[in-house]
Amino acid sequence: MRLYLYISIIFMVVFLTSCSGNNATAPSFYNDNPTQSERGQSLFPVFVSDWDSNGNPVSGMVALGIFTGRIDAESLTAELTPLRQTELTDTLEVVDITNFLMLAPCYDCVKINGVSLDTDSNLVVNIGVKHPFDAGDPLKPVTGRNRADLHVFNVEGIVAAQSTSSTVFPSLGVTVSDEGLKNMDGFSSYLDTYLDELMPTDATAHPYVMHFDDYSTGNFNPANPYGFESVTNPPPSGNLVMPMGSDYDNQDYVFDISDDSSFEFLFAIGCTYAVSSSSKSERFTPEYRVPQHNKKAACEVWVDVLTNDLVALDMLSTATLNINVLDINHGVALGDSLDQMEFDFSVANISVEIPNVTAGFQSAYIATGGDGRDPLNPLTFTATVTNADGAAVGSYAGLVKVVDSYPTGANESPLLGGKDGIKRVDPLENPLAGLFEIVEFATYATFEIGIESAPEDPIAIINTTPDPPNVTGSNPEVTYDGSASYDPDGGGITLFEWDFDWDENPLNFVADISGMQDTITQNYPCESRSFTVGLRVTDDDAPAGVSTITSVSVNVHIGTYNAHIGLGQGQQIRGSDTYHTGQSIVTDSTGLAHIITKSPSGIHYRTFDGTTMSPDINIPGITTRPSTISLVVDANDEIHVVWQTYSAIRHTMTSSGTFGGVVDNTA
Repeated sequence: MRLYLYISIIFMVVFLTSCSGNNATAPSFYNDNPTQSERGQSLFPVFVSDWDSNGNPVSGMVALGIFTGRIDAESLTAELTPLRQTELTDTLEVVDITNFLMLAPCYDCVKINGVSLDTDSNLVVNIGVKHPFDAGDPLKPVTGRNRADLHVFNVEGIVAAQSTSSTVFPSLGVTVSDEGLKNMDGFSSYLDTYLDELMPTDATAHPYVMHFDDYSTGNFNPANPYGFESVTNPPPSGNLVMPMGSDYDNQDYVFDISDDSSFEFLFAIGCTYAVSSSSKSERFTPEYRVPQHNKKAACEVWVDVLTNDLVALDMLSTATLNINVLDINHGVALGDSLDQMEFDFSVANISVEIPNVTAGFQSAYIATGGDGRDPLNPLTFTATVTNADGAAVGSYAGLVKVVDSYPTGANESPLLGGKDGIKRVDPLENPLAGLFEIVEFATYATFEIGIESAPEDPIAIINTTPDPPNVTGSNPEVTYDGSASYDPDGGGITLFEWDFDWDENPLNFVADISGMQDTITQNYPCESRSFTVGLRVTDDDAPAGVSTITSVSVNVHIGTYNAHIGLGQGQQIRGSDTYHTGQSIVTDSTGLAHIITKSPSGIHYRTFDGTTMSPDINIPGITTRPSTISLVVDANDEIHVVWQTYSAIRHTMTSSGTFGGVVDNTA
C-alpha cells in the first residue's frame, strides 16, 4: 500500500467590509501591537496526531492563515484584515506537507455577503468560503498550484473573542464565552493555545459553524483508484468535501453580543486537508481515503432536553437529554480499503456537566440509535442528569463533551517522543523544539436547562345535587360534579377518577369511572345505606401528573319501611288516648325523624330532631282506628300517611307542613 499523508488544516480569516471586497484597516487589538503581523505568520502550528515509523506526518491539523475582524453594531458593517499581507505564488513546489502548510497560502478565500439584524436583534453576518486553489488541469504541467491532491474536508468557521462574561465548567476543565456566535454547530479547543497568543480570551473552547455540510457519499467510490469518481472533472463531492475550484459556500453567522458599538474577534475556517500523493508526479493521481480524511472528533453536536423533571432543592429530581452527534468516522471498519480506517475514530464517551446542579460531571456513552452521517437521523446518546447539588429555581448552563476514541500521544515515531504535533519555530532552532501534545480529540456543545419549584398539588372539589347528598324515595339519585376542580399551576386537570364506594384509604382507591368525565349522576334503587364517594383528579405535571383525592359522605333511604321501635326512656309518644300502637318512623333528607302512631281515636304525628320531640298532631279527618299504618317521605320531603281500615286504604299528605284531606282507595 502506498504512503498517504492525511493532514488537517485551519484557515484563519476575518470579515471583509459588507459593501466591498477590499481589505480594511485592522481592528484596534491588531494595531495596538504591530508586531502581530510577523507573529501571525510564524505561529502557525501543524497539528499532527499520527506519524509513520520514518517520522513522516500521516494525520494532523495546521493553521493555513490568520485574520482579525471587527463588527460595527451601530453601522451594521464588518471588516477583515489578513495577518498575512501577500499572496503565495507558484513557490509552492515543496513536497513535505509540514513545510507546505506552514506557508499559509489562504489570505483571500473568504468574503462577507452582508450584515443584518434578525427579528431578535441579533447581528447576522453572511460569510462565504471557497477553496484557495483553482481546480487542477491535468492537460497542463504539474506545478505547486496546478494539481488535484488538495481537496479538503470538514470545513468549519471558528469564532474566538473576548466577552464580558464566560461560563466555567470546572469538572470538565472548559470555559466558554457567553457572548459571540449563537448558532454554533459545536465547540472545539484544539486551536485555543495559539489563538491566545494573538488575542487572549477567557474561553478555552470556541464555537464554529460548518460549511459544505454535505454528509452524503457524493461521488465517492472505494472501487475507484482515486477514491472518488474523479479528482478533476467532476471534482469530489459529498462527505463534507470542499473541492479545489469550489465556489463560495455561504453561511449565516448569528452573533449575540452586547450593546457595544463594535465587536472584535479572531475568525477561523477549519478543515481537514489530505495530501494523498507522495511525489510531484502523482499530484493528478492521488488516492483519497474517506472517511479517514475527515477529522477525528465529531463534526456536529447538539442537545435536546427530552424530559425535564428537575425540581428546586430536590436532589433526586432528574432530566433526560438527547445528545445528537454527527461523526462520519464512527463505527467504520478498520482495514486497507479506501472506505476503511487505519485507526478507530469512533465516539468513545459522552460527559455532561451543569455547574451548581450536577455533582461534578455525569457520563453516558451508549448510542441508542442513529447514523453519524445523517443530520436527519444522527447518532443519539441518552443521558440522565440529576440535581445532585440541590440547585434552586433558575436557568442553568450545561456543557456536553463528546470524546473520540483515538487517544493522544499515539503516534508511531519514537523520534518524536510520543508528541502529537509540531509548530513552526525559528529557522535556527531544531524543528523538534516545536513538538507539542494535543490534549484530546473532543467536540463540545452547550445547552440551557431550567429548574422550577415543586409543582402544587391539584385541588379536587365535589359539588352534589342535592346538597348535602342525603336522599330518600323509591329510586333516589345524586349528581356528583367535579368540574370546579383545578390545577394551581395553571396546567389543567387531565384525569377524573370516581370511586363510588371508597373506604377513605388512598391505597384502596379503585376507580369505577376514569377519564375526562367530571359530572356523574348515580341512581340508588336497591337499598338504604351510608357510604363515601371519592374523586381523584390528576394534573399535567411531568412525568405522570400529580393527584389529589377528595370525598363526600352520602346517605340514602330507599322506599317506605315500618320501624316498630321504642324511643327510649322518658320519650314516650302519647296522644289524647291512653295508649298508642303501630308506630312507623322514617327520616327525611335533613335527618329529621317523622313518627306516626295509632290510637282508638285516630292517627297521631310527631317529629324528633335527635333532641326534642315535637307536640302531638292528631291527623284530621280520621275517626276510625286503622288496622295498619305506614309513613313515607318523598323526594321533596313531603310526608305521606297511608292506613287501612276494614273497608278501604286511605291516604293523606302534608303540604307545607299541614296535612290535607283524606283520599279513599276502595279496597
